[in-house]
Amino acid sequence: MPGPVAGNQIPALVLPIGTDVFYSAGVQAQWNQWAQLKDSQGNIIFTMSGSGTDPKSIGAGYFHTADTNYTLQIGINNGGSFSQVLWGEARLMMGGVLMCDQYVYAAEDGGGTDYNDTILILQWLKPPPGAPELRRKALAHPGQ
Repeated sequence: MPGPVAGNQIPALVLPIGTDVFYSAGVQAQWNQWAQLKDSQGNIIFTMSGSGTDPKSIGAGYFHTADTNYTLQIGINNGGSFSQVLWGEARLMMGGVLMCDQYVYAAEDGGGTDYNDTILILQWLKPPPGAPELRRKALAHPGQ
């Protein structure tokens, strides 16, 4: 698991163009948590914020990629300061083709060392060429 790094120094995300990327974030912290994603032109894709000592969702949605490079920042008080962030990636492959990719970010705002203040997940599916045909075959021959 890479990191920790400051929430304004998370390495750039390289996402495939033409993909729907789903995102969700939750918090468990007294301080106001904040996360923002921008494309390479500086356009804001999403901003989420919130707090709560009990686990709480602060946002979810999706966007369609028109760019390949994105910048994610995670911090507190609307980006007034930045959290320490750990992250990891999970990839699902089929026949050497990437079917699903997911990045998970866990942030620590400085109140401890548990990295449970913000959790943010980005995931996307990009079916390979022939995916509709593969699905038809799977439905026609379940269990094979």
